[in-house]
Amino acid sequence: MIARMLRLSLSLTCLVLSVTVGHADDGADPLQALRNAAGKNDPEAQYSLAIEILRYCQPSKEQQDEAIRWLRAAADRPGSSQPVAKAQLRLARFFDAGTYTGKDIDEALRWYRRAADNLVVEAMVRLAEVHLARKGAPSPDSAEGVQWLQKAAHVGSPEAETWLGVLYAHGGAVPRDYAESRKWFLRSAPTMLNWSCWPNNWPRRRFGNCLPAEYLGTFFAEGLGTPQNDDAARLWFEAASRNYSPYSDYSLGIMYERGKGVPADIAKALAYYRASAQRNFRAAQYRLGLAYLHGDGVPADQAEALKWFSLAIEQRLTTISQSGLVGRKRRDSNIESNRGLSGRRGELDEAAYEDALAEAVELARTLDPQELAKADASIRAFELRYFAGPGHPPPAPPCRPQR
Repeated sequence: MIARMLRLSLSLTCLVLSVTVGHADDGADPLQALRNAAGKNDPEAQYSLAIEILRYCQPSKEQQDEAIRWLRAAADRPGSSQPVAKAQLRLARFFDAGTYTGKDIDEALRWYRRAADNLVVEAMVRLAEVHLARKGAPSPDSAEGVQWLQKAAHVGSPEAETWLGVLYAHGGAVPRDYAESRKWFLRSAPTMLNWSCWPNNWPRRRFGNCLPAEYLGTFFAEGLGTPQNDDAARLWFEAASRNYSPYSDYSLGIMYERGKGVPADIAKALAYYRASAQRNFRAAQYRLGLAYLHGDGVPADQAEALKWFSLAIEQRLTTISQSGLVGRKRRDSNIESNRGLSGRRGELDEAAYEDALAEAVELARTLDPQELAKADASIRAFELRYFAGPGHPPPAPPCRPQR
């Protein structure tokens, strides 16, 4: 309790001094209180002092070196207190990125390992990332990466749990095991679904927040690692759909269009396709194009059909009818090797591109100029909405003015 009160007092003193630094007497050191405590080997003060020095506007090389020395003093000691672990992680990041220290991946890994030993999840995940980066057959490096993921997962990291689920779904670093994959996705899905999947900006993750639920829906829909169960698949897709998952919206559209596990309902199917298509999911855009082309559940509208086909192939009308525009060749893939979600998405993407391209080229050749102009205006309006920026970024935290 006393140590905590001292740290709080030091932080408040530093804050007050930083605000009033413009009015301080000449020669006064606004960080003196932190310096005094840091000199007495207090790791919290050493860490805080380093961070406050680096908050100076354009800190000099001497100031940067001093900050790194204080970080090392806080980090390079036995024990697992929070300031020690924070200093170890900060040093690892600096060496990893080359910030203030110069890039040194070996030194970064040394500090990541020490932070990971102090149960810092971010350090464990970064170590897994480094050792799993290499493609190809399993290796001692990939085995170590999996071990770090397992350690992070066992202390409750939803990112590590999701990553393990992906690894077991596809095989390689670990043997393919759909049941084991499902186990990890079941652990991570409830936490990941606490955040929106679209846009997936916060918190930043390696995987989309809806990915575990999307995999679980696919596993139950196709009977991978578990008995086939349309009701369970629908529940997981609906959970992800509520968080703006375009893949899950598309999957629900398929279920309602085909009456798979639910009563067939073309109106609901189109509503889900539209939600997915508006988030630029190619297969849903193709399905909407077909609906408008054939008048299936909506009034037939060839210009609207051409709009969705064009969006699916990411081509403006001016290029669709040009000679030399060719589709991408569909992959002659091993279906079993692609039973995971990424393989399924890839197959959907390739098929939708090829089919939408064929429909778009035919429509572009047959529609009259007025209908083509209508389609082109509709495409531009969609692109303006979809690709519009999120607005001005938040202002950067103010830096501390130099004395």
